[in-house]
Amino acid sequence: MNSVFLETFSKRLLLWICVLSLYSCSTTKDTTVYNNLPTDSLGIIPYWQKYYYDLNYDGKKDFEFRSQTIVSQSEPPSVSSNLYIVSLDSNEVQCISSGEPFPFQNNTLISNVGNWSKTSSALVKQEDGGPWFGLWANIGERNLGLRLKIRDSYYYGWIKLYCYKNGYKIISSAFNNNANAPLYAGVNP
Repeated sequence: MNSVFLETFSKRLLLWICVLSLYSCSTTKDTTVYNNLPTDSLGIIPYWQKYYYDLNYDGKKDFEFRSQTIVSQSEPPSVSSNLYIVSLDSNEVQCISSGEPFPFQNNTLISNVGNWSKTSSALVKQEDGGPWFGLWANIGERNLGLRLKIRDSYYYGWIKLYCYKNGYKIISSAFNNNANAPLYAGVNP
């Protein structure tokens, strides 16, 4: 009777091990990397200050925030300033058709659908010292849709920004480690 019990127990144990192994192989893990920055860890970054961002934390700069001021040669001269997000390497920013970065609200899907741009795009603009304007001016927190090109695949992510009258603040970011997989803007687990 002891040997029958051991044999039955061994078979059942082996069956449970197989079932658990199959279950663990069939479930997918959320491999989205989130970065919630502590309040005021970066503070407000002035528009004139250049800032680099490493979205996937691999030690490589993925995007650059930079301003540009242009003084016209006309009389009287006019001054225009722009805050740009610049894609480094083959990375891209999701934009509207005019090339301005689209300000995603939370829970909006970021995927391969839409316009993606490798060229620098203005977040906010200013003319002759007037108020800042553009899609990102005076709208509160919004998310930049971003994608990194790594080898032959795209990896989607976002940076949550708040644009003030004198600078911007990076609040949080996320990056999906699954190739070609979308994610929702501004959503943290």
